[in-house]
Amino acid sequence: MKNIFRLFMLVLALGLGTTFVFASTVSESARVIREDKVNYDLMVERLSGDLWILQHNPLCRSMTTEFPVSLIIDGGKIAQLKVASNEICKVYNSFPFDGEALVAARILSDNQLHPENKAELVWSGKRYQVEYGKGCLDIREDVGKKVYLVLPSKKLEGGTIQLPGNRGQCSIVKATEIGVEATKPVNVPPKIEGLEFQAQNNQVYFHWNAATGEKPLYLISYSRFKLDTDLYPWNTMPGLKITQADSYTMGQLANGVSYYFYLATLSKDNVPGAWTEVVAKPVGTGGLKNDVSVDSFEVKMTEEKDAFRLTWPAKDSVRRFRISLYVGGKLISSSLVKPTVLEYAVPKKPEYKGKGIRFTVKSLSKTLYDPSYFDGIYWEVPAKP
Repeated sequence: MKNIFRLFMLVLALGLGTTFVFASTVSESARVIREDKVNYDLMVERLSGDLWILQHNPLCRSMTTEFPVSLIIDGGKIAQLKVASNEICKVYNSFPFDGEALVAARILSDNQLHPENKAELVWSGKRYQVEYGKGCLDIREDVGKKVYLVLPSKKLEGGTIQLPGNRGQCSIVKATEIGVEATKPVNVPPKIEGLEFQAQNNQVYFHWNAATGEKPLYLISYSRFKLDTDLYPWNTMPGLKITQADSYTMGQLANGVSYYFYLATLSKDNVPGAWTEVVAKPVGTGGLKNDVSVDSFEVKMTEEKDAFRLTWPAKDSVRRFRISLYVGGKLISSSLVKPTVLEYAVPKKPEYKGKGIRFTVKSLSKTLYDPSYFDGIYWEVPAKP
């Protein structure tokens, strides 16, 4: 009878377009740390601060790093992942993230009647020969790649191997250390030197010492949260931007909010240097700075009888300027102008009265590595003249 009632409520919910969460289910907020777009594995940080891996249905594709999600927990297990009000997908497997190991080699079985159950793993800088139980036959596809580890006792033996993409899991029956893994010499680029920054209106400007010799690429990442950079391959760092210039302006930020910025050099072999962490809070007016040589970019507005006129300074690295208008938080219009056009008139309309409007001007750089510029102005239009 109880099951019939639950089925009736589910049918009713589908018919009314309403989601019912039964007493046995609870919802927990989490944030995305890392997303594997190939295997659809998601690393999230739970409210406890623990990292978990979710292996889910690929229908949920709209989340990115720092994206807030909800975990629907049924019977103590994460059953579903809720990305948006209309985007819920099934979680096939979930487990705590205790690290990763590189599958260096698989060891073939000498008896064809018994499947192979040995492999060589590199973990914490050491090489191990492990024997594992049933469930990891597909580890042969992961040679040269990494697999997840669940280690309740903080050691390999007694732990669990979880294959990417929910392709299998198995217990580690035995782990024997067979040597220290020799590391190949890597040409690590030097750390960024002379880093200076200034918090500006909706943006933060960075400047650093020019490199001698061949110019490297520079990586700039930002987050609302403090990051453990060891968890991220460099090209998955949140909000990542790349430039070859000696300065960069990170725009489209919220005033009064503290951001963590991470900057590093990148060698021609795609090897990042050590990350430098900076904490900065964009400000509405004036500016908080630790340097005096700032490549400023400020948009000004003049209210005319029939229009709002925006003006801004010229910049050599720009191929276009994008002017956007938001009314009540919604994007109403967006236009592109040539880099020689340094003003733009936004016509006044009756529907703007009594609402807050926001104008933004963003530059589109000539190349991937040129600096970009951004500024915005918020204006409340009186309901009556």
